[in-house]
Amino acid sequence: METRSLILSHQQYAQVSTYDLLCAAEQGFVGLDHRFLHAIVDDPQKSIPDLLRFGLEEREQKQRERKERRDNLTPDLIQIFRHLRTPRSIPFFLEELRRSHLDASLPVINALQEIGAPAVEPLLEFYEEVGYEEDSDVGFLLGSLGIRDPRIFDVLIERLRIDPVD
Repeated sequence: METRSLILSHQQYAQVSTYDLLCAAEQGFVGLDHRFLHAIVDDPQKSIPDLLRFGLEEREQKQRERKERRDNLTPDLIQIFRHLRTPRSIPFFLEELRRSHLDASLPVINALQEIGAPAVEPLLEFYEEVGYEEDSDVGFLLGSLGIRDPRIFDVLIERLRIDPVD
């Protein structure tokens, strides 16, 4: 990805791509205020692909390359996706679980709970992928969805065998 500086006035927020708006915010050229949020959440069909693109990129590498620390937008992306409640955000949340070493934060848990049933299959696949790691919160996430599914029940029984405290 090319690094570019975007200094934008708030009138321009809705006119640029969501990706460019996020890049400008990451570089400190755009403040995160109601105008910023409305430019993103008012047109989810336009913004979701760019939110995913931005959220799934390797942010840490870009920060090292710039040799400056900028605000990490990940908590804001989590809250934006949580507000949008779209199943399309599930890959972002799974990547966030990977980045946090399978330790789910409360906002990620809440977001996946709000997405509900569409999150079951991707979480089951993710649980299989991580190999039933002892410290994984994926089993807990599946159980917290509140969805009756025999596959979730099997995961919970497996978790009890691995760690009875779960």
